[in-house]
Amino acid sequence: MPYSLDGHLALEAIFSSNGFALSVSDEEMVKAVKLLAKYEGLFAEPTGAASVAGFIKAHRAGIVGKGYSAVAIITGTGLKTISAFKSVLAHSKIVGRDSSELKRAIDEN
Repeated sequence: MPYSLDGHLALEAIFSSNGFALSVSDEEMVKAVKLLAKYEGLFAEPTGAASVAGFIKAHRAGIVGKGYSAVAIITGTGLKTISAFKSVLAHSKIVGRDSSELKRAIDEN
């Protein structure tokens, strides 16, 4: 489907709120996934992290200034697209349920 079914509603909301829209690449979404995992402890699917990727892009472009507050809605869990993370998971270490095993794994890295 070349156009979203509710695209006209999105455009209406953008125009009526004096907002803006921009596109983000797959690479930008994957970077946002990594940032969410590292700094927020969230495992988002790439398209679920598009809002964060867009905010980062808007900030870098000067559209959103320093000190702005924003809410980024993360719409999907990375568990839905676990196969997309195979290369990352191949280097992961599996630890047991004991918290001392987790601490040891963290200390080793």
